[in-house]
Amino acid sequence: MNIKILFYDDNEIIDIYGVNKCLEILNKNKFNTHKLNITDIDKLNNENTDILIIPGGEPKQIRYLLKGHGSNIIRKFISNGGGYIGICAGAVLAVPKSPSLDLLINIKMVNDNIWWNSGICGDVELKSCKNINNKFNNIIDIIDKTKIFKYLNGPLFKIKNKSNLISLAKFNSTIHKSNINNNMNNEIINSMSIVYGKYNKGSVLISSIHPEYKDDILIEMCLIVKN
Repeated sequence: MNIKILFYDDNEIIDIYGVNKCLEILNKNKFNTHKLNITDIDKLNNENTDILIIPGGEPKQIRYLLKGHGSNIIRKFISNGGGYIGICAGAVLAVPKSPSLDLLINIKMVNDNIWWNSGICGDVELKSCKNINNKFNNIIDIIDKTKIFKYLNGPLFKIKNKSNLISLAKFNSTIHKSNINNNMNNEIINSMSIVYGKYNKGSVLISSIHPEYKDDILIEMCLIVKN
């Protein structure tokens, strides 16, 4: 499996630590994983890549650097059967709100400006969403077994009615060791954290938690989006 992780040499734009953790985990587990600089996005294609990961960072800046040309390349890659994993900022980019790659419809972020600006980081408990599709059995088992995951002021999701999106996990607690006001507390409980959907022939998985802090869930995410 060939995996590319979007990269830019500016920690204010892309979380370099997150990029390196993904590289470490995936290469350790025999995935052929490399960084792909935003400036080299033209090199992304379905012949050399199975999965594109966009990690945490600043979504507006990432979208600005990609411009329309880079975004079209990513959409074409996924549309032709490529897999996409969006972590935190990468998840924001998949949702139909500016800045966006417009990969998933029928989903929205919950008061994203408040959560993005909150700077709230810490551990959070997730609860799996049971699903009859056997494709997701392993990740549901991992979520139920691990329970506690790393949160770094990522987006919260709500899925609209009559959607073909599949929610794999939702928040089941507030952020540990953080002071959250009552309104934010009410918002986070039961908001979606990990969501799967299709974009033409490709698969898209978005995550508000950071799976690179837990080897097994990141690996399973890759297996899910590999068509």
